[in-house]
Amino acid sequence: MIGIVDSGSTKADFVILDDNGIELKRLRTVGFNPLFITSEEVAKALKENSTLTSLASEIKEIHFFGAGCRSAELNQIIKDGFQKVFTQAQLNVDSDLLAACYAVYDIHPTMVGILGTGSNSCYFDGQNVVKETPSIGFILGDEGAGNHIGRSLLRAYYTKKLPEDLRLKFNEQYNLSVQELLENIHRKAFPNAYLASFNEFAFKFKEDAFMKELIQDCFREYFIYQVEPYHKYDCKEISFIGSIAFYYQDLIQEVAQEFGFKVNKTLQKPINGLVDYFSR
Repeated sequence: MIGIVDSGSTKADFVILDDNGIELKRLRTVGFNPLFITSEEVAKALKENSTLTSLASEIKEIHFFGAGCRSAELNQIIKDGFQKVFTQAQLNVDSDLLAACYAVYDIHPTMVGILGTGSNSCYFDGQNVVKETPSIGFILGDEGAGNHIGRSLLRAYYTKKLPEDLRLKFNEQYNLSVQELLENIHRKAFPNAYLASFNEFAFKFKEDAFMKELIQDCFREYFIYQVEPYHKYDCKEISFIGSIAFYYQDLIQEVAQEFGFKVNKTLQKPINGLVDYFSR
């Protein structure tokens, strides 16, 4: 059996294939981002899933693609956690960026973007992933990502920039004190996912003029900081992977046009493309 895992910071999709590439099981767990989780926590989460533990001894290969998997040291956190459960499996850990490239590639070189809880970008020619800018995390980077939009919404709310009608609706939905906000950001696990959770509100009111501009400003920063550095490749097509890209695709297309780009594909998750790739 072969296990394929596509993991964001919040959720991970598992698909189990038999030796002939036929899909046997598909399930979802919490996300495994090595920037925010230890190998012990990875193993604990895996052991809590009865389907995975029942198949663990039969799985001989696992191909893991995940957010935060950007160095040998970080990748080892995932490997160590999985090895505690899948003791018979050969483990390959790579970035969510490579998973996105496999999922959207259709013979033409393209820009590939990830817009989920976090964000990323690269140029892919079918064989080589070229990354011009480093991923510097949700405090300094993650432009256009869910946590960026959530952060911008919270800043507008607390600095009284949010229009009064939206401010009242935000109060009604969250009744959020500054103390509770700071506790969740600075003391609790997964602050990036917590910030991204406010997209429920942003998306609900995305047609409001103020909210639309706030959201699109986040996407404009994405193009400025994560797309424009690739200008030397003279590529004006971009495909996106991720929940933020999927749900806000109409707003992203407008911003892409401002920067002279055509959006080719927008997929919520790359898992189906990965299954096709490994089935072949």
